[in-house]
Amino acid sequence: MPPRPIPISNKVRLLICMTLIAVLAAVWWFLAKLDAPTAQQAVNASLGPISPPIATAVVHAAPGAAAPLAQALDADPALERDAIFLLAAAHARRCHAGNGTALAHLATRAHLPVLKASTVLLIQAPAIAHALYDGVRDAARAVPCGTDHVVWQVGTHALAVSLQAYTTGFPETYFHPEVTQSQGPSLLAHADSPCVEVAFATFPAAPDDSWQCAAARHAARSHVITDLCLASLADDGAQQRLALAVHQLKSTLPAVCQ
Repeated sequence: MPPRPIPISNKVRLLICMTLIAVLAAVWWFLAKLDAPTAQQAVNASLGPISPPIATAVVHAAPGAAAPLAQALDADPALERDAIFLLAAAHARRCHAGNGTALAHLATRAHLPVLKASTVLLIQAPAIAHALYDGVRDAARAVPCGTDHVVWQVGTHALAVSLQAYTTGFPETYFHPEVTQSQGPSLLAHADSPCVEVAFATFPAAPDDSWQCAAARHAARSHVITDLCLASLADDGAQQRLALAVHQLKSTLPAVCQ
């Protein structure tokens, strides 16, 4: 039986739109706070200036908030993923205008649980959540543009990320921020494209993917977005053909990765 087209009902479109607005509003609120000074800046200033660009920037969180925040980051990998996302988005906004909100668009299109853990923390432990937001903001300010590798030292917890690889590889890198080399063409230019949504709905990303499945799904998503879906946008009758092509592509993946 041939696969049916990939329909998106008005109700689903409305839900997607509301989710996008919520995520963008949260990211915009956070990025807007970059322009407001914080007491934590004095801590990083006491460590001495960072001469841009450098290979690795090490930024320390304020001592008073480090211990409880480190404990929260140790206990929740999802919170650490949120922290890395916010750090990358804040640094991208400061050094590459537009990329910060592009990350938010991609996160929503890819149905990633971005900011979910930090929102829960904001409700349950607002003081720790604000320490997270202020610390990320300070770290983004302290890292000079052109610096790739960043280590944010929060007490005993070290949060490390390659900013360029994370940003250009997003949303693939959300669950795998340890990736240090680009795995293909960046999706930043397609942040507003519905093709990202089609690709990730068919081949979702997951934190527990094996490296084989992660690589296979990444290749499939890239093929769907750049080779299949984008070409079909200009053709009103291409939905059925796109659905068939995606179905055939899915059948080529190992069974455990489908």
